[in-house]
Amino acid sequence: MAQAADPAPELALARGRRIANLWWAAGALAILILSRLLTPDPSGHGTRPSLWPIPCLWRVSTGLPCPSCGMTTAFVWMARGEPRRAWQCNPLGPPAYVLTWVVLVWALAAAARGRGGPGAALESRRVLVGLIAVYLGVWVVRLLFLVAGEWRA
Repeated sequence: MAQAADPAPELALARGRRIANLWWAAGALAILILSRLLTPDPSGHGTRPSLWPIPCLWRVSTGLPCPSCGMTTAFVWMARGEPRRAWQCNPLGPPAYVLTWVVLVWALAAAARGRGGPGAALESRRVLVGLIAVYLGVWVVRLLFLVAGEWRA
């Protein structure tokens, strides 16, 4: 008579996934709440110092905006329903803000099921490389527009 497989390892894995997904959901929720509570800097890139007073080392050393420059302000504008102003701060701001909502819902659903979730998606090298490529690509385009004088730093 064949003996049934021990379900304990599968249950432990599902529990670990639930916990990981709850952490993803908590992180996304914290970002969304902070975005609503902060006041956007009118210059388009000065909101982050109200959270973390250390200046951007990239900007200090090069004089150029870093890839994330303006992202906090963009999130704050998105939380206020101002996607145009958010895009002016950082073009990745509006899609990243929407993606944060997607991550929140996805992580909560995955936690309820005990499988998959945002962390599992990032385990795929293809997804991770794609996200990094888009992030850096938009930054390069921003720098080109900045050099041409068509974008404020």
